[in-house]
Amino acid sequence: MSDTALWVAIYRAQESERSDALFRDPLAKWLSGERGQKNAELLGHSAIMYWVMVIRTIAIDRLILKSIDLGVAFSDSISLEYSFSFSDSKNERDVVSEF
Repeated sequence: MSDTALWVAIYRAQESERSDALFRDPLAKWLSGERGQKNAELLGHSAIMYWVMVIRTIAIDRLILKSIDLGVAFSDSISLEYSFSFSDSKNERDVVSEF
């Protein structure tokens, strides 16, 4: 597991624990572990990075849901950023602009 994934997971875990959480990720706390917490501490700016990760998560979730609504199929075998497969004439720019 990459340090970046663990770093993001700690912020997802923190948001998930809030009573008014904007999303819930039940596996984030388990995934992040001590290493994720250390990564966040080492990189600093934790209050700012926390909100950046929360907003990033919401934006990506909405983009994925909108893409699915538009007929985009995602492959689990390659990176998401390169795995768009459109069922009609829309291109990636159309999906992003409609988001």
